[in-house]
Amino acid sequence: MSPEIDAMVIATAVTVLPQVAGPHSGRYGEIVTLLPGRRVDGVRLRPDEIVIGVVARYPATTAEVDAAVRATVHAAIGRVEFPLHLWIGDIAIPRVLSPGITTGRRSARKLPLPSTKVWATSRTPATTAGTTP
Repeated sequence: MSPEIDAMVIATAVTVLPQVAGPHSGRYGEIVTLLPGRRVDGVRLRPDEIVIGVVARYPATTAEVDAAVRATVHAAIGRVEFPLHLWIGDIAIPRVLSPGITTGRRSARKLPLPSTKVWATSRTPATTAGTTP
């Protein structure tokens, strides 16, 4: 198994799946294959295992993502005799949630801007000079 060819083949095959929004390199960047002059995020090839890291696309379930990724990897490189682990690091929600509401910047969601009033507050209690209780 050539790490360079297989890592690129696996990464390309997995990222075109409709259930996958993109690669995920893990919590600390550990799911990566380092090649001369470049790196392949989302694929870690070891002699005894393959780890695939993805960002799932909502509304796909984890079982659907797992089945699709495993089938794609096995179709791309053939059956392997060692474990294939899948890491779903995040879930990408669709850009449009409902009519008129989208994710992203405030202007894209058309939400009102926060109030521009400046409230004068003091953290110390107010005292009046020359008064006695």
